[in-house]
Amino acid sequence: MMRRICTCCVAVLGLLAFWSCSFKTAGGSSEETNTIAGILVDSNGSPVPNAVVQIQLSSVEATPSILSRSAVSDAVIYVILVQDGFWDTTDAQGRWSVTPVYQGAYTMIAKDSLGRRTIREIEFDDSVRVRDTLRVTKSLDLQLACRFGNARGSTVTIPGTAYAQSADSMGRVHFDSLPQGLFTLMLRSTDPFRYSDQRINIDLRLANVPNVWGPFVDDAFYDSTARAQMLQTVPTFVSDTLWFPLVYAYDVRAWWSFDFLQSVGQIHKFTDVRGRSGDGVVYGGSSAVGLVGNALHLVNGTQFGVIEDAGSVFDSLGAFSVEAWIQVDSLPDSENYQMNLVGQLGLSGALSQDLFSLAIVRDSNDTQAHFAFLLSDGQSGSLGIEDRVVAKEAVVPGVWTYVMASWDNETLCIFVDGKKSLCQGLGERVFAISGEPIYFGKEDLSVVMDEIRIIGINLREADARYRWLRRFP
Repeated sequence: MMRRICTCCVAVLGLLAFWSCSFKTAGGSSEETNTIAGILVDSNGSPVPNAVVQIQLSSVEATPSILSRSAVSDAVIYVILVQDGFWDTTDAQGRWSVTPVYQGAYTMIAKDSLGRRTIREIEFDDSVRVRDTLRVTKSLDLQLACRFGNARGSTVTIPGTAYAQSADSMGRVHFDSLPQGLFTLMLRSTDPFRYSDQRINIDLRLANVPNVWGPFVDDAFYDSTARAQMLQTVPTFVSDTLWFPLVYAYDVRAWWSFDFLQSVGQIHKFTDVRGRSGDGVVYGGSSAVGLVGNALHLVNGTQFGVIEDAGSVFDSLGAFSVEAWIQVDSLPDSENYQMNLVGQLGLSGALSQDLFSLAIVRDSNDTQAHFAFLLSDGQSGSLGIEDRVVAKEAVVPGVWTYVMASWDNETLCIFVDGKKSLCQGLGERVFAISGEPIYFGKEDLSVVMDEIRIIGINLREADARYRWLRRFP
């Protein structure tokens, strides 16, 4: 027998007034429509009878209606939160069914007498039929990272359920007995002025460690089309403990998206999204399909991009980071090379000096190429082996790879696809303001580059994982 809990009213200043719900009503009038129904089975595929199924709107917590009271001047405000909840018990064939009134996102949780559980998110507008498997529960650990302050007290919840935990003094969150299934975690900081709410999709089925999609900012979550596209394009990430920063706004000094190339003959121009550097010019290169929008495609050393005027990008720059999405079409057969992807380089004149370069290198004693970051010591003209950190992972042609490097005034680190690859202590370096151009490519390399950014702070591994998972923008 299906049972339903539903409330939707507000009493203001002690006077009872009814507040009509803003949800759209579901369509349909027969038993085949306007229904969420399903069947529950065990891991052997056998129906599970007498299991309890709970359906809850994801926009609220799965608790009884809450009456909150607060004083405003001499008046008292009473508020009853909007809720729409249903529950049912499976029959001998494991079948269950509920009939919601409103369209929207719902969360289903089911459990049986043996403690097995399952969870599912449901987009409901007319009728839905699902099949789920009850399995033993799992635990989950998360580590929240804040750039400013501490994550202590930040909450992690599963919308539409009673699952909720607060971060401890170290920013750690632990869940016991989570249902196996595909669901959403909502991260909410105690400091909403600095940190936005985030949602992360978790797949806790079967695998020893969870698969993760996201993070997604809260205001984009309910756009079902956008969410479906993100789920298709964002790769899974596996880790024993999930690390996520709560902040995603950084000190972006320059951002070259390459989405718009203005063409004049064989010369193309591009701009810095931040507007801090001068216009860039591409010689011979072309636009290609990028990770987001368009990207810059360079085929050989005669094709390159250059920004002659770096503007204010490097003004008062100490610690900083560089990030980019790179897809290498092919690598040279030769060895012992160092090929620039993006860097501030002096390629002409006796007084020219290389300052930094995100590059691809292959040493004479190595059979594979690797991403690397090189930083000037402020003394020598050319960047060499003593000025660099080289990623451990080999470059894989034909695959979009997220590469990030950071400098904290002493140590240079490089990150590949959201993971810290290697850090190298270079000692104190002086990153002096220079009039050297910023070059993109200018090497015997076929490569597609997208979403290149210079950040005015040294990013960390949690930031790298966040940027890789979330992608751009």
